[in-house]
Amino acid sequence: MDCPACGQKNDQGMQFCIFCGQALSAEAAPAASGFCCQSCGKSDPLNGKYCVFCGGNMANSAKPAVAISQSLPAAKVTSSGKDFLFLALALILGAGAAFLLFQTALVSHLQKSFVQPLWTKDGLVLYASAPEANLFIKSLDQKTFLCGKTGKDGAIAINNLAPGSYNLQLSGKNHQYLSEDFTVGLGQPTILGYPQRLELE
Repeated sequence: MDCPACGQKNDQGMQFCIFCGQALSAEAAPAASGFCCQSCGKSDPLNGKYCVFCGGNMANSAKPAVAISQSLPAAKVTSSGKDFLFLALALILGAGAAFLLFQTALVSHLQKSFVQPLWTKDGLVLYASAPEANLFIKSLDQKTFLCGKTGKDGAIAINNLAPGSYNLQLSGKNHQYLSEDFTVGLGQPTILGYPQRLELE
């Protein structure tokens, strides 16, 4: 085997050249820790006192520079995903609150414009879920008794009902029934079943 450094022949299987000390195989290649000769500039794989190439003194020789590959950490990217999520959530909550306020204002406007003008100034206004339900009202002192029937829309208004405590009984066509006590105040209407209509069971 010919030495790639000095060209001398070495026996097969040798790891290093017996003439110059050069590594003859990849397995025997010296680590980067070898010293560089100040005289010839070659790396001495044996790290001896004298350079195997030129015989120079290796006492003051320095190790060859080793290229160090340093991986810089990737720049941290601050994601704006959380900010966007908070913004979207705030917009949704704001839109929901605005819708509720608008709905409340609309219901109040419709009530004042279309519903309340139909109410009596005093007495009883009743809204039932069953149309044309039979109605029976009696005062709790057993002095007043009224009979009637709700309209096709389940509503009825009774004017000039004297202030006091009463019992209401409603009966529907399909054997539905409701009994409820209520009180009529002075100079103001008593509203039953609004906005949630009275349910007969």
